[in-house]
Amino acid sequence: MTGRRIGVSVSLLAVCLLSLGSALAADKIKGKGVITLRSGDTLTVETDEDATITVTVTADTKVQHPVGLGARKKQVGQEVLIPGLKLKFEGTGDQNQVTAETITFDRDDLSLAKVIQAGLNPTAQQQAQNMQTYQANKTATDAEIAANQAANQAAIAAAKQDIAANQASIDEVAKSTQKRFSELGDFVVKGEHTVYFATHLYH
Repeated sequence: MTGRRIGVSVSLLAVCLLSLGSALAADKIKGKGVITLRSGDTLTVETDEDATITVTVTADTKVQHPVGLGARKKQVGQEVLIPGLKLKFEGTGDQNQVTAETITFDRDDLSLAKVIQAGLNPTAQQQAQNMQTYQANKTATDAEIAANQAANQAAIAAAKQDIAANQASIDEVAKSTQKRFSELGDFVVKGEHTVYFATHLYH
């Protein structure tokens, strides 16, 4: 009976290990494609099947390329993983995202990627320069607009003061004129006199 129990336990353990091994094997992802974008340790790779997959690079990821005609490979730094580089990757994950264990590329493909980058850099530099020029022009324009607005506001304020001063002067003249007309009615007749004028007849 004891031997039977041991046999069952061993069988169950073997089944569990087999299942675990199958699960781990199923998580292994292999693929190849071209890097279209790199952001830090994250690579966006367009595969040969026209699919897009995210490949994460860690400190343990081996980046290597073949040396000579044999199977020997040389490990290099991760800075070579630039957009335009054609590569093969292997790691764990799924069809959308993989944490890379190894990344392999050919030196010729790296040279081609560098040529592509060299062609893109002047364009990027020109775009950056254009943006700087735009920002400088915008700053100057904004300053000019602000100065014009300040000058216009000052001119408007001065015009309002002139209008107020003219209105005060007009009011003063109106009051003075009204006073003079009112004083005309204050004359008192103190006496009447008859004045005779000589008349000369000319013949």
